[in-house]
Amino acid sequence: MLVKVVQMSSSDNVEYNISKSIDMAGKSGHADITVFPEYQMVVPDFSSPEKTISLAETEDGRFVSSMKELSRDGSTVVICNGTIRDDSIAVRNRSLIIKDGSIIWRYDKTHLYDAAGGRESLIYRYGVLPFRPVQIDDFQAGILICYDIRFPDASRSLAVRGADLIIYQAGWFSGKGKLDQWKTLLKARAIETGCYVIGCAQTGTKFTGHSMVVDPYGRIAGSLGKEEGLLMVEISKKLVSEYREKYPLMNQRRTDLYSGI
Repeated sequence: MLVKVVQMSSSDNVEYNISKSIDMAGKSGHADITVFPEYQMVVPDFSSPEKTISLAETEDGRFVSSMKELSRDGSTVVICNGTIRDDSIAVRNRSLIIKDGSIIWRYDKTHLYDAAGGRESLIYRYGVLPFRPVQIDDFQAGILICYDIRFPDASRSLAVRGADLIIYQAGWFSGKGKLDQWKTLLKARAIETGCYVIGCAQTGTKFTGHSMVVDPYGRIAGSLGKEEGLLMVEISKKLVSEYREKYPLMNQRRTDLYSGI
């Protein structure tokens, strides 16, 4: 399966971000799936949460409608991320999997980034949707968002339920040691679950960039630097099977000695 990872620098202007998403997704030819980063629709302003909340849209809004259009006629499966309003109160940091113009899966960020000066909970409600993969071509793909990567139970839950591809959409803020943490965590989640892991990151002044695809052995199959750009990587279900035959980790967990799923 051919994956297109879109590393972009979003702003607080929704229309600008939609236009940039469409433009970047149209480059480098066809891919089976096109992955956008967290905060694709709008970068939140923690100092003025009401401003970001005011920009939230429903799934009938311009942002989701544009992403549906990208996926029509089977051109690509789109994995996007927006600030989505469920009702008059609840705003979610929500990722959507869109195929042939229809939403086939939703995931709301479970672990909000209330750390190192960030306060996502001032803007978003905590997600309560299940950790469950969805079929995309030959892969069972699970979606997680940014800060979720620091909680290995989330990725393990997906792997136990059959995931062989885990996609992290991230707005990974810059800071001391943050880039090393990003790379290490992506590799760790791949090795411990036996999954391909895609890390699709925001870039720009606030964020680290360095999107990458990691195979189940923890090897980097493709990566970007700090600049905006596209990453095209072919991923192989055969490699997942090979790794899991050597290291049947999900079957060897000692749940008789420690709690877990």
